[in-house]
Amino acid sequence: MRKDLLIVLAVALLSACASSDDGEPERTVVGGTLSDEQSYEVPAAEAWKAVEAALEGSEFTVERRRRDDCGGKIVARREDGHRVTVTIHAPERKAAEIAVYVEPADQALVRAVQERIGAKLSLKKARSDLFGETSLEASYEIGLEAAVTVVLRACRALAFEVVVQQREKERARIEVRDRNSPPVRFTLQQGEADPSETRIVIATEKTPEGGEKDLLRRVRREVERHLFPASE
Repeated sequence: MRKDLLIVLAVALLSACASSDDGEPERTVVGGTLSDEQSYEVPAAEAWKAVEAALEGSEFTVERRRRDDCGGKIVARREDGHRVTVTIHAPERKAAEIAVYVEPADQALVRAVQERIGAKLSLKKARSDLFGETSLEASYEIGLEAAVTVVLRACRALAFEVVVQQREKERARIEVRDRNSPPVRFTLQQGEADPSETRIVIATEKTPEGGEKDLLRRVRREVERHLFPASE
């Protein structure tokens, strides 16, 4: 009896191994979760925005966000109950690995989410090439209203003239300029999961003379000097 049982188990094991070797190890299923990972030549900030945009709309409800310097994680749920977890890992700053996990396993949904992310990143690159814009982005533990005040203070310290100032409930836009540099635009977005956090994007136009990144770094340093004043 025991010998027969061992034979049955051995045959079943061989059969399972043979059926799993189909020559297409493109996706893995573990515990009912389907996963897929893609690499993109973009920094973590751009990858994060693309993932957020891919999970926006009525189809998904974002349940949790966790962000750090090397990427982060966003968890969303679709109306039919599927749970989508997207992780972003960008240790080299200029390249990001984006992994999509879907539970229960759904290959079509995994592929659809990755395609949406890829499309958003391609659109981002196309817009950047078209409009010739350079930007820096960072998130800070400060409320939106206080962040607006800090940005305006920093602009005054740099002798910039404020030409546009728009304020909405969870978002603000400021544009400044001076005689010697192209306009600098600030977009401030209150954190959805944590209202005490604000994402600040500083952008300017590319010019034939160059120097845009140096300008943005100088502006960001001044903003952070007002955000984190040295203790006396």
